[in-house]
Amino acid sequence: MSSGNNSQQPSLVGGHAEYIKGAAESTIGSVTGSQAWTTSGEQAKAHAVDTMKAAGENRDPSTQGFGKAEQKLGQVAGCEGMAKEGAASKKPEYCFVSIPTDTICCCPSEDLTSSSPTQNPESKKTEIRKPENGEGNYTENENARRRSPTLQTTSLKIKIHGAGQHHRATRYQDPEPAAPIPWPALSPDGGRVMDESEEEVDTRIESLLRQRQSLTDDLLVRPYDLVIYIQRALVYADLAYPDLAAGDAYRALLLTDEVRDESFEYHEQALEALTTHADGPLLDVLDHGSLSGAQSRLPELDGGAKDIPALAFLTSIRCYQILSLNLLLCGCLKSASNFCERGLALSPQNQELLNTRSYIQTVAERRTRRPSSGVNDLPDWGMVRREVYPWNSYEPNRFSEDSLDFLNSELASIAPKCTVQVAELPVLLGSSSRTDGYDIIPTCSQLGVFAKEDIAPGEDVLVEYSLVTANNRLKESVCDACSGELPPLGSESTAVNCPECYDTVFCDQYCYEQAQTLYHPAVCDKDVDSIAKDPDAREADETLHLLLLARVLAMAAHQGRNPLDINQIKYIWGDFVSSKTNEIDLSPNAGPPPDWTLPFSFAYNIETPLHILEKMDIDIYATLADYDVWVFNTLYSKFRGTASARKNPRDGRPDVAAVHPFWCLANHDCDPNVTWEWGGRMVLKARETRVVGDAPGGIKAGEEILNHYCDVSLPVQQRREWALGSLGGWCMCRRCRLEATDSENTSPG
Repeated sequence: MSSGNNSQQPSLVGGHAEYIKGAAESTIGSVTGSQAWTTSGEQAKAHAVDTMKAAGENRDPSTQGFGKAEQKLGQVAGCEGMAKEGAASKKPEYCFVSIPTDTICCCPSEDLTSSSPTQNPESKKTEIRKPENGEGNYTENENARRRSPTLQTTSLKIKIHGAGQHHRATRYQDPEPAAPIPWPALSPDGGRVMDESEEEVDTRIESLLRQRQSLTDDLLVRPYDLVIYIQRALVYADLAYPDLAAGDAYRALLLTDEVRDESFEYHEQALEALTTHADGPLLDVLDHGSLSGAQSRLPELDGGAKDIPALAFLTSIRCYQILSLNLLLCGCLKSASNFCERGLALSPQNQELLNTRSYIQTVAERRTRRPSSGVNDLPDWGMVRREVYPWNSYEPNRFSEDSLDFLNSELASIAPKCTVQVAELPVLLGSSSRTDGYDIIPTCSQLGVFAKEDIAPGEDVLVEYSLVTANNRLKESVCDACSGELPPLGSESTAVNCPECYDTVFCDQYCYEQAQTLYHPAVCDKDVDSIAKDPDAREADETLHLLLLARVLAMAAHQGRNPLDINQIKYIWGDFVSSKTNEIDLSPNAGPPPDWTLPFSFAYNIETPLHILEKMDIDIYATLADYDVWVFNTLYSKFRGTASARKNPRDGRPDVAAVHPFWCLANHDCDPNVTWEWGGRMVLKARETRVVGDAPGGIKAGEEILNHYCDVSLPVQQRREWALGSLGGWCMCRRCRLEATDSENTSPG
């Protein structure tokens, strides 16, 4: 490779990064309505295209590209050029060609320029059905997943099959009938390159999901086998779950330490598991880039046996590669850099780690808009998929008769005049839209709380007790169970200390007994009290979410159940997006990547939850079925947007939080008919007057209980920005739509 060609690559990567920056700025502009952001983003993208074109002149991507890492980074970050360059530098793969006989065949990519399909005797042909409306126009079918206005789902990505066109609808689609789309005519003189069919994409994903399940089953039998963790991490990466890939790679990395240190708790189990791989053929997980062939060069001990600690050393480098790249894809640049540098300390010339270091530096400078002065300045939070994972068997059918019967039996004692029913709610938007003035808007079904009797103004609607609470102050005078204020000390005090860990205090005997029954023995005297306490102000919210997670983990451990099966959590909806919508389209002409909505960091989603479990004397390997990273993510999805927090009057920082599952079922509206207050019990009261027009308060039988999760005195723009961050979309309640429409009508110009 000539030095001249090498000099092209920094400019190319810089162009890719600038395109990512421009796409991000355009998104910010569309969300906030800022023309300045939008203009800046479009200018950055245009300049990036010019940069990449200049850098790519006389460049052969098949020999000078960055490979699969570049392709995946481009796909996730939304840079089509980066994805294409990475794909081009990989070995030839199969793609799909449309031919005049309305079939598709599998053929090598190097033959795509041919005017006729390559003759592959083993290729499978799949029929593409033409429209059935008799007009030669496209109609609704499974492939395109076009929805009518009454069937809108959040964040829909539509591929018009065979046309090479894409329509991106963020969170909603305008409720207008779509005009028929002409079926594209096929070229009479040969085949035309097209994207992978959705049938084939689905088949690929189904195959990967089967691999994931098989490897998971293997881990349940061999929980200390670090090779299987690495294999599953690679499958997760191919499924576009970089967060879960990082979680498995981290567990594998911990096991390499177990292999090499005889004093570690699981040394014998990890050593035995890795030994079974030593004498076989080259491990697939090591057949990658700079590590290829390394296993054959391992030193041998007396008797010809392989040096297992040396093999663990090699696998640790592979773990660093997977961790650093996938954390970069999640947006966790600081953690990605830390693992990348740790890997390079062991293998300074490892090309994959050097490439990842370059990616991190480039993306960091574009994301922070300044040269990076050190790893501590790098952002360490990103976004990942927020969904009911395809393998999650714990999520109930919340609309089923059994679910409603259970919920109403629980509700009877805390809200005797109410019932849980299915409610129709407006679909949350991703940004502002002209639909604010429409009489009919897209809706979706969710659970809600309804009055079954008249409720007078000022009357209690619901009084709920919860143990899913958290306090991030190390020495705060709150009850460990309900997080209510502790009673004053003295001979008449009702406070109760735990006899085993005296520093843990409960406000009364009831809270003490509930804690002993539901969670406390799992953490009693286990040195977990100081974790995530007294945080920096910037971390206050996140530590509360982490401590809520820790409480549910303790409840699950003590009750011997999966955390997602705990009743206080099970029926909460986590503002999930469908797995299909979250998928990354791997076809060359794919549109923008999906909007992932779950905040994620290595420390809060992987490292500290596992540390908490170890403090609780839980084997993080043998209990994988209950304490996998996807379980943590699902719990976080349920907490965000539903947890209530209380600010400390001394400094205004949130220091106490709780999740009240029935309070959560009362849906948000910016013109609520209830008020709420929390002090050990969550209390909903019927409002004396409504927010809009000072209308009379009270709730009639049959009306829905309308809660509020934000400060409803804020202007509509600020309320909607809050909803976007907490609920995952732009609020579309009647008040927000009316005020937004009035604002547009009265704005200058």
